[in-house]
Amino acid sequence: MRDSAWDTSAKPQTTGAASIPSAGASWLWDSPEWRRALGALDVGGALKVLRTSMGLSQEDFGAVVDWSQKTVSTVENGRRDTAYDLRELLRVVDRLGLPRAALLPLVYGDDSSMSEIDRRTFTAGALGGLAALGMGAASVDWHSRKIGEPHVRALNACLHGLRNRDQSVGGGALLQDALTQWDWARQMLDNGDYNAATGRELLTLTADIGIISGWVAYDAGNQELARHLYTEAQLLANSTGDNELLAHVCANMATQSTALSRETGRTSRAREGLRLAEQAEGLIRREPSPRLHALVALRKAAAHARIGDRAAFRSSIGRARRDLDRGSHDTDPGWTGFVTPGEVDSYEAQGWLDLTEPARSVELYSAALEQDGLTPRNRTLGRSYLATALLHQGDIAASTSEGVAVLAAVESKQITSARIVDRLRPVRDADPPDAEFVERFDALALTPTRGTEGA
Repeated sequence: MRDSAWDTSAKPQTTGAASIPSAGASWLWDSPEWRRALGALDVGGALKVLRTSMGLSQEDFGAVVDWSQKTVSTVENGRRDTAYDLRELLRVVDRLGLPRAALLPLVYGDDSSMSEIDRRTFTAGALGGLAALGMGAASVDWHSRKIGEPHVRALNACLHGLRNRDQSVGGGALLQDALTQWDWARQMLDNGDYNAATGRELLTLTADIGIISGWVAYDAGNQELARHLYTEAQLLANSTGDNELLAHVCANMATQSTALSRETGRTSRAREGLRLAEQAEGLIRREPSPRLHALVALRKAAAHARIGDRAAFRSSIGRARRDLDRGSHDTDPGWTGFVTPGEVDSYEAQGWLDLTEPARSVELYSAALEQDGLTPRNRTLGRSYLATALLHQGDIAASTSEGVAVLAAVESKQITSARIVDRLRPVRDADPPDAEFVERFDALALTPTRGTEGA
């Protein structure tokens, strides 16, 4: 048997109880190895990249796509023409809950030189051609189909892929993919045939995918869709009896409510955020995870600052720092890895800005940005916050300089987050205005990189 030149031999890594793909497979189908293999018409090699990225055996992969283990093996090794039947390939990606755009490198070759957003822009046009051929949308009938552990593992891989990519590039590039995964999970949960144990796992994973999809929509600037997805995830989480899962939903909804308070000037939104954060606090009261408690304390601190309660704000920030001082714990959920001292600095900085003390905010944001380990998206977001704080401090030149650096990151397609662009609106409206900054901001604010298409 030949080994494909595109085999990444990705082995599952373990974080807590979750099996996640290796760092090299942070987004299952949108990897250089996948695109190169398809661009070279090595379909079997591409499917092997996908399977190993998901951490699935050949038998498990076959169970998900309705192939035998022998068929998977022969396809991966280039000895079966079935792999080159377009309709069969479309059926396979539909079974895996992947967007059909995943197959487009077969049409336009290896696109490694294209940026992520340029590739997606091209993809949107190419998909029109597929639609004209009647192949533009998935049509998997999950009614009474047997669902088992292979499907659960595939969903788990997709969940962690979404989380990893969000931290790297932001929600604008991921929204449609997240919605595809959400629909896939719901179809299996609502219509599949599974036993009680699989049903419990499927319910939890579907709720988790709803949470990350809601977050992606929030980061992409689609607030109505984000709240809808959070509400759906909350309903599912309520049925699991998993307090950590439900607290995760509540904490994310608290962030959105507090952000909308800042955007609209309505204190009622901040009070809603505080109630949601307090609900999360009650749910995790008996949980030992320091990071989880610190996160909820930060969500409370943000709401207190927007309401104008300085004492409660300082108390919640102090609580978050004390929780992190306890060190890591085996029960820390993998998704809380971003909760670091630098994250606390960022929350405190935003709080002081909301409480009209921009000098303290500038000092803390500057310190936070010097921390190691910031993801590209969060570092760029932090710089947008610093730009706003500098503006409120009266340093328009420094504010504009920071803002320009942020715009450059978005213009280069490294980051796709409407939150980041929108955060710079006060800098854009500064008096006197910087004509070049205004022109660049307005161009970005009107482009689809903001991720609101499909709202």
